[in-house]
Amino acid sequence: MVTLANALKLSAEHPDQYQTPSAEDKAPLRPGNLVKIRFESQGWIEGMWVRITHRHGRDLQGTLENAPFLLDAVLARGDTITFSLDNILDIEN
Repeated sequence: MVTLANALKLSAEHPDQYQTPSAEDKAPLRPGNLVKIRFESQGWIEGMWVRITHRHGRDLQGTLENAPFLLDAVLARGDTITFSLDNILDIEN
């Protein structure tokens, strides 16, 4: 089972390691944009890029752009990922 990290919580707990995008930075996100999400499974953690394909308010869906290295048994490039604005660690400009 794969879970997605809450980026806001990570940033609050570890501000020196995680500086998440502001609400203003996330507001204009739309299909085609790339965002970084932290995936966790069975003690393994991997941050990967997801290309947004759909957005409905705070809820988004996208395709995994990376080929997982640590989580290759549970995720594959091209997988559909459902996430929220709270899961976004970074935005590719």
